[in-house]
Amino acid sequence: MLCRSFPEERYREISCVLAAEIMRSDGFWLSLSYEPGFRHYALDGNGLYSDFYLNRLSAMGSLPLPAGTTLNMLVTHEPERHSRREDNFSVTLVSIDITKSF
Repeated sequence: MLCRSFPEERYREISCVLAAEIMRSDGFWLSLSYEPGFRHYALDGNGLYSDFYLNRLSAMGSLPLPAGTTLNMLVTHEPERHSRREDNFSVTLVSIDITKSF
């Protein structure tokens, strides 16, 4: 995020993604990833944003079930640990659906 008008919004983020995927011919697949990183805001004494460490985790997959039915799943978890403790937070998303093919 870069904004020439607001120096508070300028940052540098460094991260690395480690991932693994499993795919089988029967339609089963699973994708896992882990992304550790750090975001540093350019403005010292930034009253709006604070620097933080991140640890993004995600899992996505599909599992074939009997009778043309498939179970699909997405789970993500993104905790942030900020230099100002009161800015710490986590976002978690869970999505599950069952699909029936005719």
